[in-house]
Amino acid sequence: IANLPEYQNTYGTGTNFNYQQVNGSWGAPFVGTRPYATLTEIPHWYQGRLGFDELDGVTVPYRAYPDNVEKLFQTGVTSDNSITIASGGENASVGATLSYLNNEGYVPNTRFTRASFSVGGSAQLSDRFSLSANLNYTRTDQDGVISGVGALGSNNPSAFARSLYLGRNWDVHGQPFQNPVDMGSEFMVGRGTADNPLWSYRNAGFRSDVDRIASVLNGRYRIVDGLAINYRIGLNAYSQRNSEFIRPGSTGPSSNPGVGQVTDHDIAYQEIESNLFLEYEANLSNTLTLNALVGHNLNQTTVDQQAFQGLNYVIFDIDDLDNTNNVVPYILPDGSPGYQRSRLYGVYSELRFGFNSWAYLNLSGRNDWSSTLPVDNRSYFYPSVSASFSILDALAINPRNIDFVKLRGGWAQVGNDTDPYLLNKVYNVNSVLVTNPAPTASFPFTPTGGTTTPALTLTDIERNPDLKPERTNELEVGMDVRLFGGLVTLDATYYDKRSKDQIATVSVPNSSGFDQFLTNFGEISNKGVEVALGITPFRNENGFTWNTFTTFTRNRNVVEKLTEGVTEVQVEQGSSFAGSVIAVHRPGQEFGLLLGSVDLRDDEGNLLIDRSNGQLIRAPQPDIVGNPNPDFRLGFINTFSWKGFSLRAVLDWQQGGDLFSNTVLSLLGRGVTKDTEDREVMKVIPGVYGDPNTLQPVLNEAGEKVPNQTMVEVNTLYFGETFAINGADEWAVFDASYLKLREVSLSYSLPRRLLENTPFTGASLSLTGRNLWFTAPGFPEHTNFDPEVNQFGSTNKQGIEYSATPTVRRYGVSLRVQF
Repeated sequence: IANLPEYQNTYGTGTNFNYQQVNGSWGAPFVGTRPYATLTEIPHWYQGRLGFDELDGVTVPYRAYPDNVEKLFQTGVTSDNSITIASGGENASVGATLSYLNNEGYVPNTRFTRASFSVGGSAQLSDRFSLSANLNYTRTDQDGVISGVGALGSNNPSAFARSLYLGRNWDVHGQPFQNPVDMGSEFMVGRGTADNPLWSYRNAGFRSDVDRIASVLNGRYRIVDGLAINYRIGLNAYSQRNSEFIRPGSTGPSSNPGVGQVTDHDIAYQEIESNLFLEYEANLSNTLTLNALVGHNLNQTTVDQQAFQGLNYVIFDIDDLDNTNNVVPYILPDGSPGYQRSRLYGVYSELRFGFNSWAYLNLSGRNDWSSTLPVDNRSYFYPSVSASFSILDALAINPRNIDFVKLRGGWAQVGNDTDPYLLNKVYNVNSVLVTNPAPTASFPFTPTGGTTTPALTLTDIERNPDLKPERTNELEVGMDVRLFGGLVTLDATYYDKRSKDQIATVSVPNSSGFDQFLTNFGEISNKGVEVALGITPFRNENGFTWNTFTTFTRNRNVVEKLTEGVTEVQVEQGSSFAGSVIAVHRPGQEFGLLLGSVDLRDDEGNLLIDRSNGQLIRAPQPDIVGNPNPDFRLGFINTFSWKGFSLRAVLDWQQGGDLFSNTVLSLLGRGVTKDTEDREVMKVIPGVYGDPNTLQPVLNEAGEKVPNQTMVEVNTLYFGETFAINGADEWAVFDASYLKLREVSLSYSLPRRLLENTPFTGASLSLTGRNLWFTAPGFPEHTNFDPEVNQFGSTNKQGIEYSATPTVRRYGVSLRVQF
């Protein structure tokens, strides 16, 4: 684990320096002379619970357990072995690779294995005909525990529900975690709040097995000199079996707590890609060359999936649908249908002109027909043009210390379709009907007498039969430069990319009968620069070389406009444990700004404070609380080489970008890190008094604002309506800038002369460390929070963190032998 917090071990669970068996560590101190009751022992927390009669009346020491969180993890181990055999002659070659990876995770009872085999070859069957083929089979098996994004919620069976901020006096590892009567979870805060992580490791998890085949067959026939026909067909297919289980006695999930459930999800995926194209090349003159291509493409994707969920286990530890009493079809969270098929036809062409090997012009065009779009809109054409120009060759000059200068530029348009079956209304079978308040009933209804009445419900998203294809236009210019015999290289690019008719859902009034409407919306622009600079600062005759490589990227992502009548698009964050923060897209503003609750300020920016309690006054309307888009990213790679040795270090820097962190909010609010250890003082929040009724500053007799002088305890500062739990969202948004030592590696390659009398032609040994160090100064110091924790991947929900699992530091040894 790379980034666990620095925990305080001075105070135990409770509130306002009083011991209580609660989740926050704001209780009495462990040692020292203070004006509070000094505790030496406390009642055993199992007292009075069914199955633990022998612990009634037993007391345990009241002290800190500094490693109670760290011991929830273990040192993971990964082994990766592979062997490759290749052989070939003048007209044919063949090769095969066998590999096996085994990973024991840093979370107990997690494992990932991957076995793969690939074989391929090529042959020149005649002077006109050549053939190549490749086949790859991969089998992966994964066992894990329920964890990850959103893991800190109540009624959550996750192994990390409340785990990262365990009470500092909680001896999780020295206490029973399972009730001997019903086998359910037992935890310090009692049932109904969160599961004991040790129970979750064993009784709430998932399994996934995947068999994948990928193959490509390519044939080429030369019709005449300069003209050839090619055909390539590829298959990518896999079957995936997923199973998630939560055994009886869990606090979750919130929909069916305690009864136990099994959810099975099977997927069969197949993608076929076919390409038939003609190639032509010719010298049109002594200075002008032509390369031309025209072709046809077919892509067909089929997905067949089904999911079932069973409730109410019969036997505690048999995780099978047949071991449950109530099995029903399960509607996937993303609402995707059980069977999907999409087909895309395309024709394309390309012309490439070369002039004297120093100027090139490329022209291309493609037209696609997509089955996922309406008939009137399923055909769309997109062209491109690009050019490059080598200045030194064009001018026939060879200046000293300037080796190469090339200018390039281009414009391209790309079209895109959408997922299948988004055009027409869809009804779901066996949905869940919830009346407000209780009860909850499930379709189909079964009235007295046992007769089943079928029931269907519409999805919450209104489909759109008039969708248009998405289109992206990109303009790009750049240059490549080499100086001083290759000691300096520069690659610089400026781009302006504009996407319009993006396909997404927008919120609509509930009176429409739907929550959201699928439509084409607006225009998004991305403008930025990418620079890569390579320098060799030092190189000598003894073979010592120092190379540096620096990359710089800066991107500005702006919502230029939205669909007519739409003022903003909100992307729901999908978890109540991220406060009320959502991503929002507004015209003229950067993409994906964070919208959340804020506290009131006056016209001078002073916080308004409630005189009666010294706490902040919440604004009635949300506001923008952050921008997740970074200002820039820099990467530094330094490589030192000498006589077979190579030392390489990778350093990454991100400047700017905001992140809403539920992890940091919870750590501070629960009082478990050293950031909140200095608490035996009273605090005054800077600001002026405000009226919670009028939401305006309070003025004295002279008409002046009154500075806040009401003191609050540190416990209130972080747990009241102030700066952490129960506070406004804005106080959980942090600057996500970081500097990180991404990787350090040391390798050694044996000289060939040492291998002359062996069957080996090469051998090398490498030592590697990844994620070795980082600093993120925008976060509270002792939370030790890594802004790069997994959020939502490449989605529209950037900048929102729902208590993801900690990041990992890895060390590795690699041996490579050639023969």
